[in-house]
Amino acid sequence: MNKKIKIEIAVGIIAVVAIVVGVAVWKENREIKFETPKVAIEKKVGGTVCTMEAKLCANGSYVSRTGPNCEFAACPEVKKDETADWKTYRNDKYGFTFQYPNKLVIDPKSDDNSIWVSGGYDEFGQLGQDHYTISIQSNLNNISLEKFLSNHDINLKNSTIKDIEIDNRSAKRYWKDSVFSTGVAVKLNNNIVFINGGDWDDKPYVSFETFLATFKFTK
Repeated sequence: MNKKIKIEIAVGIIAVVAIVVGVAVWKENREIKFETPKVAIEKKVGGTVCTMEAKLCANGSYVSRTGPNCEFAACPEVKKDETADWKTYRNDKYGFTFQYPNKLVIDPKSDDNSIWVSGGYDEFGQLGQDHYTISIQSNLNNISLEKFLSNHDINLKNSTIKDIEIDNRSAKRYWKDSVFSTGVAVKLNNNIVFINGGDWDDKPYVSFETFLATFKFTK
């Protein structure tokens, strides 16, 4: 056996030994269990010590453990979206949409200029009383909303008027003594949109404010 072969054998033996030793060390280290220490904070109430943990709430915020029993603090209440399953009405002619409860229906006699949202059909196939009405009146002279209302056939002189916003548009909210006791007027391009809602003795399906909040203007 020449010298070159002897060197190759020696190198091979050393390599095998190194691999065996490496595997043994790896297995030994693998069996060692490491525990991540829990960071604890001392609460002022009763000196209770609780682990610093966080709980993710439904609204995206976090709460920590607290109190003598180290229980998670209550998550903020998540308000249910009352309009989540509502139907959507779209008026492409004038450029607006609104939502309304599933129990209500758009009266078939409605058109682009007058929309009646009614209380659904009764057992005889008749529509119930209108809950909301939306009407559009032309404002070709493009006069201000204030002046248009002062010239309108509704007697607003005896009404309470308040400035509000609907979908970032200035509007006028008014109350008056009639069947439709509350309403809103919005200037939309060269038109005025009147939105009226009734205050019924048997209570409507939804508040007028919630209904107003669903309005979106697309033009």
